[in-house]
Amino acid sequence: MSKLYACITSSSDRPALVAIAQQFAYAIETTDDGIVFDVSGLERLMGKRERIEQGILAAMRAANVSGCVAVADTVDTAVLLARQGGKQAKALNTPDRFSQLPLSDLAVEQDTLNVFRELGLHTAGDLLARPLGEA
Repeated sequence: MSKLYACITSSSDRPALVAIAQQFAYAIETTDDGIVFDVSGLERLMGKRERIEQGILAAMRAANVSGCVAVADTVDTAVLLARQGGKQAKALNTPDRFSQLPLSDLAVEQDTLNVFRELGLHTAGDLLARPLGEA
């Protein structure tokens, strides 16, 4: 069974975010701009990650909480995708959104970002499309 993590980024108060996350998980961690929680195993109950995102969004709407949610295989990916989603509550299609993620948003040194820029690589999709071993 693979791990899945959800991230909600929101300016709403912490208790509201914790209450939403507790509907889906026991392991919850707060961040500066939201909350991250382990949703592993929910695929058996709710279906694919898109259905999990929709369920979280429904809980957010019911609690009148605006923000953005993402579900991904790693905590870092979920956080990055949620932060890229804007201020409106909406589900993110993980593969499509990840490929659009600017490389400058990753924890990469500036020298490396300069090399990527010189090679014409600006997004995670640009980097993933480049064949391995190609300079």
